[in-house]
Amino acid sequence: MQTVVIFGTNKLPLSWTIRFFTRSRWSHVGVVSNGMVYESVFGEGVRISSLKSFTKKYPRYAMAAIPCSQSGAIEAIKQELGKPYDLKAIFGLLLWRKWDKKNAWFCSELVAHASGLFRKTGIKRVTPEDIWKVSTDI
Repeated sequence: MQTVVIFGTNKLPLSWTIRFFTRSRWSHVGVVSNGMVYESVFGEGVRISSLKSFTKKYPRYAMAAIPCSQSGAIEAIKQELGKPYDLKAIFGLLLWRKWDKKNAWFCSELVAHASGLFRKTGIKRVTPEDIWKVSTDI
């Protein structure tokens, strides 16, 4: 089973900072389903936005597919809607903090959780680049 994801970046300082510290070409990632993007956003947490809204905020973007080891990635994300953004993750990316705190989500943590691809033990962080590395072109 595969899940469609969208990666994005823009020219804002926070986007550049995330890419620099994660050594990634992308600063944000979300899951796409039926023209909507499931994502975790600073200040809002886990939410649903339109694909058009995503691409307006992140004019440089790419869509790809990731294998999904658990059935119902979208259902897994829907259960997280409304949970806060994992602000500690910004600092955790530098400190290698455990990534799977279930009470708050950073964008790539949310995608990793929904996909079921990443071990929760032994992995201290999951970045947009990590999701990119397991993705394939669609």
